[in-house]
Amino acid sequence: MSTPPLDRVVGFWQLEELRTAGFTVTLQSATRATISGAGVYLEVHLADADESECVDYVVCADEGYFLDDVVARCSDCGAAIVYRPTAPRRPPKVCARCAALRLATGARES
Repeated sequence: MSTPPLDRVVGFWQLEELRTAGFTVTLQSATRATISGAGVYLEVHLADADESECVDYVVCADEGYFLDDVVARCSDCGAAIVYRPTAPRRPPKVCARCAALRLATGARES
């Protein structure tokens, strides 16, 4: 498996959503992780709260768990999504399926 350059930024809060979408997430350090699955292998930088405003997109759940969850529509496909009010405001919010498609089409294949 070839290793692409570290060119993706993922928020810590996105890791569980990526796992839900079927990707394997392996923490390499406090600020690095690998995401693999479906022919995709990425090394990513894990963003803190300030850096999270600069991520490409926010991966959202399809159902909520908390009373204050924000209900919205996926920026890519329009599916119903839910995210926490603490999620970054600037990046588009996408469902796990669209996030997987973005990763698959934007990442180098293994």
